[in-house]
Amino acid sequence: MTNVCQYSSSCDAGCIHLQNTMSLLTRRVTSSARIALTLAGFAALFGVQISSAQAQDAVDDADQEIEEIVVTGSRLRGVDASESLPVTVITANELQKSGAATLQSYLADQPFVTGQNINNTNTFFEGGGAGANTIGLRGLGARNTLVLINGRRTAQDGVSSLVDLNTIPTAAIKTVEVLKSGASSLYGTDAVGGVINVILNDDFSGAEVSAYFGDTIRSDDISRTELSFVLGGDDGRVNYVAGGYYAKENDAWVVDRDWAAGSGFSSGSLPGAFSLPVSLIEGGGEGNTFYTLEDTVDTATNPQDFRPFDFGIPGDRFPFQEVEPLVKPFKVVSTFANGGMLLDEQTNTRLLVDFSYSRTVDTLNSAPDRLFNFGEAPIPATNYYVQQAFGANAVDINTYFIRFLGFGPKINENDRDIFRIYTGLEGELPGEWDWRAGYNYANVTIDDNVKNRLDYRLYLDLISRTTPDAFNPFVRSLSGQFSAQEIEDLKIDYTVTEESSLRIYDALVRGPLFNLPAGNIEAAIGLEYRQSSSEFIDSTAPEPRFTAQSFRLERDILAGFAEVNVPVTERLSLTGSFRKEQEEKNNEYDITVFSGAVSFRPIDSWLIRANFAEGFVAPSTAEVAGPSFTSQPFIVDPRTGNAVQLQINVTPGANPLEPEESDVFNIGTVLSPDFLPNLTLSLDYYEIDQSNLISSVPGLIAQSILDAYVAGGGPENPSAPFFDDVDYNAARDEFEEIRVSPRNLAARKTSGIEMSLSYVTEETSTGFYSVNVALANYLEFEQQLSPDLPTEDFLGTFLGLDAYPEWRGTATLNWSNGPWEATLRETWIGEYDNVWSPEVPVLSNYFRTDVQVSYSTEQFPTISFGINNLFDQDPPTTPGLEQQYVPSLYDPRGQFGYVRLSKRFE
Repeated sequence: MTNVCQYSSSCDAGCIHLQNTMSLLTRRVTSSARIALTLAGFAALFGVQISSAQAQDAVDDADQEIEEIVVTGSRLRGVDASESLPVTVITANELQKSGAATLQSYLADQPFVTGQNINNTNTFFEGGGAGANTIGLRGLGARNTLVLINGRRTAQDGVSSLVDLNTIPTAAIKTVEVLKSGASSLYGTDAVGGVINVILNDDFSGAEVSAYFGDTIRSDDISRTELSFVLGGDDGRVNYVAGGYYAKENDAWVVDRDWAAGSGFSSGSLPGAFSLPVSLIEGGGEGNTFYTLEDTVDTATNPQDFRPFDFGIPGDRFPFQEVEPLVKPFKVVSTFANGGMLLDEQTNTRLLVDFSYSRTVDTLNSAPDRLFNFGEAPIPATNYYVQQAFGANAVDINTYFIRFLGFGPKINENDRDIFRIYTGLEGELPGEWDWRAGYNYANVTIDDNVKNRLDYRLYLDLISRTTPDAFNPFVRSLSGQFSAQEIEDLKIDYTVTEESSLRIYDALVRGPLFNLPAGNIEAAIGLEYRQSSSEFIDSTAPEPRFTAQSFRLERDILAGFAEVNVPVTERLSLTGSFRKEQEEKNNEYDITVFSGAVSFRPIDSWLIRANFAEGFVAPSTAEVAGPSFTSQPFIVDPRTGNAVQLQINVTPGANPLEPEESDVFNIGTVLSPDFLPNLTLSLDYYEIDQSNLISSVPGLIAQSILDAYVAGGGPENPSAPFFDDVDYNAARDEFEEIRVSPRNLAARKTSGIEMSLSYVTEETSTGFYSVNVALANYLEFEQQLSPDLPTEDFLGTFLGLDAYPEWRGTATLNWSNGPWEATLRETWIGEYDNVWSPEVPVLSNYFRTDVQVSYSTEQFPTISFGINNLFDQDPPTTPGLEQQYVPSLYDPRGQFGYVRLSKRFE
């Protein structure tokens, strides 16, 4: 990245850098000439989801010319971004025909989505918290995908910097534009993998009501209900659209699906595991090992009541699937309104207002609370029940695992309220210029109501007692020691609140600079000032990691950007943009990024496009100022290769963080042959190189620290890297604790080919037909978790969290004839290797078929019937996971039927 150009300086530096960017782009095109020729060869067979306007709703409007202006990817007036960038446009009609329950579920099926797309928890430090529904493009995760509403940013979750797609009212959606390329030079942070721009309906006249009901057919347990209304009007001077939306979905449990149950066990034990001297239990030997109660013992009274704890058998661990949902229950209520008023006809000055509010409630059950203790709360040798078991030989028990089964499952009820309002002005200036300025405010408040957790302070008191009312760690069931009321007293409920707000003041002017023989040079110049705040409010402190953890972080961000389009000839045009963005309040970052693009039409029916873009992702609030917390992941001891469970203490903000950086390159072609005018083929190749990636996963950071520590001679060498961050027990020859913080460690490189075909028939005796096929072939997905570790190739593998199949695809056949419409949709996920479990070395190809039939007339309501997963295909499964499948790729519901009724009133 470079800082050669200040946004307030003259355009010379920017133009020079734009020339350099174009030069780099030219070199990349030259170096990729072989790829381009290959793409051109395949373009006759395949192609990316259509980004120009031809055939988005072809079945409905096959007898009309469809005109579409793509706004995502350019701030210029009258410039179609899809001429130089890969853009997919999804209409509301297409969403309805798919039968997808939410926007997130529809996008998750698209070939350009893979890898790190699992629903993210609201706070990565609050294990078990109910999560937001998010999407990450091209396998880069949600934090590399920017979500806009009507082309504007909205407030993100308080600390994780993510936008929950469930909170966007689907009844209000007009189109969704997906830009599959970097766009940080236009939009700022996060726009690396791409941009999802949700455009709400603003030109609706009349009223429409809709009702939807669906349920799983085989099991009858995941019903979904939706109700919505929309009304609007336009008298030429004032226009408005308003509406409301309600949806509710029931849950299902892992044990309700045979294919999902039977696996997924916690290292947390039942009833407990205690690190004790071998000599204490077996009368001889050295060192410590983990012991638990003999299977026939309810409470220990002597050393013979213990046996070695076995991490390798499920019987000594807790089965997650017995208490965890396969699908979370949730409900959402939302309302929205937008409109405009013409203030001055001569200058076409208009007042714009855009508003939405949503409240979402979802609930997540998880395993009963546990205490993984690594020295913070040792059970003293003087504890009454430790004395009963070991007498004079008793020792303090510093390391142990206890799961409090009598508490019942942990419950996280997650309530989130999202409010957003925009008000602005726009108008025309002399010389065919126009302007706009506005104020955007958004607020997200998330209350995570946590139930059935251990009252840590009371527990500390109980284990220290020397009388029979002490806590007995060596008991199979809490009810064997405590009354029901005493167990209730040992539990605690509390609330963690996250709140974030965003205020944006922005202004933009755009218009022609001067005229060339091929047309006007169009330019846009804008300023943006963002004020954001994120607050984490902890109502109580039931565990050490939550003690005094409330915090607040405020940011002031000033940005300036410019974009220019140069029509070199009637068939060749160049586009370039740059952005300077700096965080001023805390001086966190100051960065400038550039992009350049070229579009060329050798003939009218053949488009060649390419672009290069620099991008960045600012550190999240949680990474900069989040609360300290603990984790107990399994870490590989680099000396032996064995996995050991260690205490990881995480302190965000302990190390300065820089923005993640990226270079994104795309080259593609689009064919619309004259001899078949309703056929469009497209093909795009992309490369994304990322550096300075922030590692926030405690286990990954701890692993890199431990590897560097051992490689540098630790523990024998006091000068070894991270020597002060690793606690080593020489007597037991064991690592006990690692202190970590988020840091810029990782690098990643991805590439792939995206292809699509779309064809709409002329009217036939049986109606209109259209075919849409989209494929993605992921060519590489390499990641280096830290500079001290080798680069790993994740492509075509499943590693226990995310899967990276090499192929994904969808095919859709639409038919319409008079009042009848039908859609047949096939989703394909290619096979991939299962590194997680050698018992199932390959997770096989997966095909899912969805169908829908609709009947619509002006006199009667439109009625649609559909079945998703028509042939009731179960996801490929692998043992060892909590749910035995990959949630980021597959819908676990099974065969699902639904009916939708809607009525339009003029």
